[in-house]
Amino acid sequence: KPKIDSGNFTWIEADFNKPDKIAEYCAQIDENQIDAFISNAGTIVIEQTSEVSKSSYDKTFNVNLLSPMLLVAELKEKIMNSVIITISSLSDRIPEPDVAL
Repeated sequence: KPKIDSGNFTWIEADFNKPDKIAEYCAQIDENQIDAFISNAGTIVIEQTSEVSKSSYDKTFNVNLLSPMLLVAELKEKIMNSVIITISSLSDRIPEPDVAL
């Protein structure tokens, strides 16, 4: 955990490869309003296109797309007036060898 000495910060450790746990993670947030929402989850699997496994695909889909969408849906009432920042990578625009997803 990062060492942040503030009563205005809540640290929640979450595994976004488990989208069925999103509601459980969100239940740890006691505040009624979230001032800033930063989405920075992402993963990459190093595999050749011809060898991508279903588990690799599922992990990439869950972490990069499904869980962030479920997180926003679960917190929509708390983030209605928030500053929302989404951080993405360049991996979808700059091809690399052995990076199929």
